[in-house]
Amino acid sequence: MKRSLPRLERLLKLRQQEETVTARELGRAIQDEDEARRARDEASSRVERCAEQVDSSAKERVTSAGVLRNLDLSVRAANAEAEEAEKNHRSTEEKVAAAQDEYSEDRKERRVMERLRDRVRKEKTTDEARREQKESDGLSQLRWLLRR
Repeated sequence: MKRSLPRLERLLKLRQQEETVTARELGRAIQDEDEARRARDEASSRVERCAEQVDSSAKERVTSAGVLRNLDLSVRAANAEAEEAEKNHRSTEEKVAAAQDEYSEDRKERRVMERLRDRVRKEKTTDEARREQKESDGLSQLRWLLRR
């Protein structure tokens, strides 16, 4: 089956466009993951600061019940925020992994199309060379016959 080079070129161009789109999606996913990592780190540092406040208030001899309650609520809120940030970060890591897989698949498909295009080009030039050789051989044979 003969393959059309212009058709392969169009398909390759579409593959390249698809790869570009998935590359952008991968870039966005990586940015989202970086933001989620920063948010997770910030939430972790808030938890640490709350723990330091609890430790410093525990060192004081007299602390009112209201202050202890507020510290407890602050620690719980910071822990809840840190857990949510960790879940969000894991989710964005999974999205990055999925985007990387999709991008790798698109790159592989594009490379396959490029190799096919190159093979078709090579076959076309080989066929053209054979046709020219056959034509040259026919002319040589005709000259030989005319000389006789």
